[in-house]
Amino acid sequence: MLRKKSTFYQMMILLILFLLLFPVKSRVDAKIVDVTEKYRWKVGSMLRPFDTFLGDGCLVYMHNDFNVYYRTGMVARINTGSGGSVYGMTPKQAGKRLKGKMKLYFGTTKTKFKKYPGYRIITSPAYSFQVKDGKLIEVYGQWGETDAPVGAVERIVQINPKNYRVTYKLQFFDYTSGRYGKEMGRYTIALKKAKNKNGFIITNVRRIATYLDNSY
Repeated sequence: MLRKKSTFYQMMILLILFLLLFPVKSRVDAKIVDVTEKYRWKVGSMLRPFDTFLGDGCLVYMHNDFNVYYRTGMVARINTGSGGSVYGMTPKQAGKRLKGKMKLYFGTTKTKFKKYPGYRIITSPAYSFQVKDGKLIEVYGQWGETDAPVGAVERIVQINPKNYRVTYKLQFFDYTSGRYGKEMGRYTIALKKAKNKNGFIITNVRRIATYLDNSY
């Protein structure tokens, strides 16, 4: 009986030593797969409408908290000034206009706008449109033709069968000369598989680098 117990303890000690010397790779890490070439065009097309918004978020003093204001701002900033703007609408009217795109990109239709607090520096790209006297006003300007933000997919990895992580970079682009300029910043964008025309919804956006200083 003592010999059996001794043998058992010896085996346990050997197993622990083996695990310490040769750690088993985590199941999560083992499933991470680079799928950049497979999804680059599809994901790039999906994210491109947000280049202006993400360019705003590259400014060094901007906070990028992925909440209902942020999601609303992302969609509201699409097609600003070309018939798609929510300028002059009530929040309720804007919510109805943005409903389809909110569902498409985020899987939710909830929208929310910040009340206009008076003139001050905008601290988040989410606050480009604010409510003043019951109507939406635009409190943030547009990028010019010679310094417009243009994004590109750097890398896409599959975390598990449903979730993906995208590295997305923003650069200045001069539409008058067709040349790229300085890099503005980078984001990691979390995607989840969905049954829509994009094939994904966005579940998180996080700025990981900015190369713009206070002069912008």
